[in-house]
Formats: sequence, C-alpha cells, structure tokens
Amino acid sequence: LLMYYDIFVYLFENYLDSNECTLNDRIDIFKRFCEAVRHAHGQLILHRDLKPSNVILGEERSVKLLDFGIGGFIDESQIGYSEGGTIRYLPPEHFTLQEYSVRSDIYQLGLLGYRIFEGTDAFQDDDKEKTIDNIKLGNLAAWNRIASNRRLSAILSKCLQSKLEDRYDTVDALIIDLDFYKEDKPVKAAKANWRQDGLLFLKRNKIGAISALLLFILILGFSIWTSIQSNKKEREKEYALAINNFLTEIFKANNPNINLGEPISASNLLNNAEAKISQIPSDELRAAMNKKLGELYQYLGLHKESGALLEQALGFYNNDKTAHRITLSEIYSSLSTYYQG
Repeated sequence: LLMYYDIFVYLFENYLDSNECTLNDRIDIFKRFCEAVRHAHGQLILHRDLKPSNVILGEERSVKLLDFGIGGFIDESQIGYSEGGTIRYLPPEHFTLQEYSVRSDIYQLGLLGYRIFEGTDAFQDDDKEKTIDNIKLGNLAAWNRIASNRRLSAILSKCLQSKLEDRYDTVDALIIDLDFYKEDKPVKAAKANWRQDGLLFLKRNKIGAISALLLFILILGFSIWTSIQSNKKEREKEYALAINNFLTEIFKANNPNINLGEPISASNLLNNAEAKISQIPSDELRAAMNKKLGELYQYLGLHKESGALLEQALGFYNNDKTAHRITLSEIYSSLSTYYQG
C-alpha cells in the first residue's frame, strides 16, 4: 500500500484544494470515481465506506478505491452496521436498519460529489446525534458554490435523497446524467425548464441555430418588405381614388349649370378647391392636397395665396416620422419662392 501511494502521488483532498481544479476538472474527477464504483458493482461488490480518505487520485487523474473492509456482495442481505464507517459519510439506511444496496454506494458518491464541488462536507455539525438526525432527515448543508448550477446540483441532490427509491437506480444512470451535463443536454435529475433547456439546445447547436435565426430574419424581412409594398400600393390606390373624387367635386362645383353661368377661371377653380380641402377627413391626404394646391397657386403666379397652404402642409410633414425628405425639400423650396415673392 505504501508503494501504491508513491505511485499515486496526489491524495484526493490535497489535489482538490489546489487552485488548478476548475469546474470541468472536478466533474471529470467525480465521473472517474463513479466509474471506479461502477466497476466494483460490475464485480457484484458494494464498497459501503466511500469517503475522501478511501480514494486516491493518481497521475493523469487515475482513481483507486481503498479499504473494502466493511464491503460486501450485492446479492447479500446486509442491514446497517453498528460499527465501522465515518458518521458523516454514512447513508440514512445505516441508522434506520434498512438493507444496504447499490443505492447506498450512490448516496456516498453524492457525499463525495458534495465535497468535490462545494469544498466541504454535506453534514458539518460536530454533535454526533444531531449529525445522525440530519442524515436521516436529509438536512444537508445548503448549496453554495454550485447553488446557481441547476443541473449539477440536481444530479447531486438525486444521489443524496433520504429515501432509497428516490436515488439513481444504478451508477450507470448517474454517469449518463454527468455525460448529459458535459454535453449541454437536460439531465434526468432536474425538472424540465423550457427556457433553460431551450438555451442548452441553442448552445449545442450553435451553427444550426444561427442559420435558422438568419433564415427567420430573412423571411421576416421579406414579409415586412412585402407588407410595406402592399400597404404602399394600397395607400397609393386610396390616394388616387381620393384625389379623383376631390377633383370631380371641384369641377362639379364649377359647372356652369351649377354656378349660374359665371365664367370659370383658374383662380376660381383653385379657390373652390381650397374650400373643399378643409372637408378632407384624412390629415395625410389634406396635407398632400395643400402642398399640391400651393404649388399650383405659384405656377399661376399667385404666390401670396400659396403661403398658408404650404405652411399647413409643412406642419403636418414635420411631425410625420415617415415623411420623405424629398417631400420636405419640395415644400421648403416652394416656401422660399413664397417668401421671396
């Protein structure tokens, strides 16, 4: 055994307490302990006394289990011992006189895992009787280092359930969950959480997720562009219809049969149009007509009459976030002509 220690130079606790152990390192070490116990179970042997002092970690993180002194065969009916074992590393069934089983070793693996990830023991009370009560009731110390690690704390919590039936059935099942954790997959020990499980899926499938996101953005962008174009065409259609109706009403109002035969002039026509603009319910259409009518007044040399119409149009377009710059520049140009005139 002494020669063995010379080969396996790193003792369990000394290695873990060094600064070179990352979370991934600790997961790898814990998994190796689980694999060592699985090997023993494959030989139909229960260890029954798994604790830090009974495992050694060698070069390249090879693991060896020591002290099978109170071990036994899996097919033997073994009730909790009255002697042997370290109190804070014994399973609840040791004190409730239940049979030891594979799940008893899994419980002790959970205690080793707690020590690996939290850096301290799961049961820390110095009073022996209180420690035994805590073990039977499952009152282990609160998670600290991995409190926010939902999946990892769930794996260890499943190992450390007070009831035998609530623990993993086999060490294989525990190792599978550890592999799922390392592969960014949901673990069986943790309750389903669609948000976090969804994030894990995206993490596992970064390229596919990014490609799908880009495709979605392209489709969404095309849909929005199509909708804008459709809305634009619909608005243009409404504009054309409104202008057609507007002009029809203007010319009807200037029909010689209606205006008692008075001669029709361009200025009269525009004056009648200006009176009709105020009746247009749409602010946008009213602004467009004010702009056009103001430009027509200027075309006829009636600069004075164009000012109020252009000012009203400018007031609307200055407050319209969607107003085209060309439209605004045209209004400013016409207003400059009005002020110069």
